Amino acid sequence: MERWRARIPILISALVICVTVCSLTTYKAPTFAAPESTAVSSQVVKPKLMQKASTEGAVRNAVDPKGSKNVARIRESGNYADGVYYGSATGFRSTIKVKVVIKRGKIVSVDVVSHGDDAAYFNRARSLLDKIVQQQTTNVDTVSGATYSSTGLIKAVRNALAKAEKKNKKSTDKKKKTKTEKPGKKGQFPYPDGTYEGTAEGFCSDITVAVTLKKKTITKIAVVNQDEDRDFFNRALAVLKKIVKTQSTKVDVVSGATYSSKGLINATVNALKAAKAEADRQKKPTDPSGPSDSGDPTEPTDPVDVTKPTEPTSPYKDGIYSIGVRVYADDDEDFDDYDMTVDVTISEGKISGISIASTGAASADSAYVKRAQNGMKSKLIGRDDASGVDTVSGATCTSAAIIEACQQALAQAKQ
Repeated sequence: MERWRARIPILISALVICVTVCSLTTYKAPTFAAPESTAVSSQVVKPKLMQKASTEGAVRNAVDPKGSKNVARIRESGNYADGVYYGSATGFRSTIKVKVVIKRGKIVSVDVVSHGDDAAYFNRARSLLDKIVQQQTTNVDTVSGATYSSTGLIKAVRNALAKAEKKNKKSTDKKKKTKTEKPGKKGQFPYPDGTYEGTAEGFCSDITVAVTLKKKTITKIAVVNQDEDRDFFNRALAVLKKIVKTQSTKVDVVSGATYSSKGLINATVNALKAAKAEADRQKKPTDPSGPSDSGDPTEPTDPVDVTKPTEPTSPYKDGIYSIGVRVYADDDEDFDDYDMTVDVTISEGKISGISIASTGAASADSAYVKRAQNGMKSKLIGRDDASGVDTVSGATCTSAAIIEACQQALAQAKQ
């Protein structure tokens, strides 16, 4: 014990020295706040998002002191094929993907599909998309303070337009030099030589083709009319080459363009049915004596009592009924709910016409609206009751709304 008591002063001295050294190494000179009147404007606390944005902006300005650097201008042909095209390019910190819609050779809309850039800067940059549509060119100025996102957007649109130009060039080349698929073998269709038309339902429209027969062989199939999506339909055209080559309509559909493929095949089948009908007509002998009346002319017939009012043959009043309905999205929520007006024509007590007068659907959903309209025509026209009718596959929600419109029209027309 005496030995430990002797060491206590030494231990206390060592402890004091350690505390003193630590205090000196961590010491910072005090800072004094400016007078309240001059420090108010500098005491605003920025939200975390704005602090992040300010940091990013500082990096941008360090790289590009002017805060604005235009993308090199290019020579644009402006020759675009109608359709929907996707393009992508690198933005500030992510890949930017856009969707460009071309109609009648013009840019009608540019939408952002996905990106991962900072929202504060990207939202500022996307204002240039309206300029691209208005001016019909990508040679527009970048947005000051959002140079890299602006550059990414412009290059993504150019990437999409390059596909539209390439597609248009291919279409032009096909028109300049059209090659007809040569039959792989002689056909066995016992029908008269000639060209016959047939129509069938595609994805969003009816497809009509003209089939040329020569010496029992299909020598050519030409598309007469269609309003399908250009990208999918052009892909589906391969089935026509297969039919000519194999001399058979039992060919496989094109993957990714199933409905358009089936429409082309079924239209060809219907054209061949028209050829068969012509063959049957030519085989039927004509009677030069004309039709004979085998009835007994002396047999009296009951006179028609013109004084009695004609009883209506149908409980519905003929006319065109404009019905407003709501199209609701299904569980997948692939689109937003929208309103639609359907003109339903009732003639002789039956549905004789269905036309969509107006729709609030997005332009990207127009193909589904057309498909539903054309599909429901074939299912509902000629009926006096819309209940129990199946919807069109691939356009279920819009089809259900059209059925509802027909039911309401029949209810209004009921006498």
